[in-house]
Amino acid sequence: LVAMIAEVENEKNSSTKILYGGSVACSVKEKYIVPTVILNPPPGSRVMIEEIFGPILPIAVYRTDEEAISFSQKICRTPLTMYVFTKSKQRYEKYMARIPSGSAMRNDTLLQFAIPDFPFGGIGTSGIGKYQGKASFDAFTHKKTSQYHPCLSLLDAYGLRYHPHGGGRGKIFLAALKYSPNIPVLSLSMKILLLTSILILAG
Repeated sequence: LVAMIAEVENEKNSSTKILYGGSVACSVKEKYIVPTVILNPPPGSRVMIEEIFGPILPIAVYRTDEEAISFSQKICRTPLTMYVFTKSKQRYEKYMARIPSGSAMRNDTLLQFAIPDFPFGGIGTSGIGKYQGKASFDAFTHKKTSQYHPCLSLLDAYGLRYHPHGGGRGKIFLAALKYSPNIPVLSLSMKILLLTSILILAG
């Protein structure tokens, strides 16, 4: 953390300033990090691209929403959480749509983590999976699919499903499938089932 602060202090950019705190007041020996507020830290600095886990607050100034969104996307395209302070619901939804995040909140911070039924977790680079409440149960539960297929020739359309597709009857089936009308609402599996039924009924 001290190295993070010192990196910014050595930055020659005139717009970067330490508004409060600084590395001088920190003590590695006593394991003390003074609360530090940094104005306009460089986008590539450690305080902007790494998880801080300490009393360091970087502040980036912007003039338009597009500038803020673009800056956020350059720093981290998929943050763990996002907080937007605005009276406008439409403005909040614009940020939600443009910046994918693990969670989001409008006009406050951290409260979404205090609700047991709200899943907590990141997305993309900020993490995979969710936990808390039912999400924790789902995260550690494996949903396994199992199916039983009875060994009845009727269910295999008397050999039409597999090569050589029931001989002459199979050729009729494949021809009918090839020249059947292209109905958008009917999937390929539905067509096969429909034609198979017709052939079985036809004898």
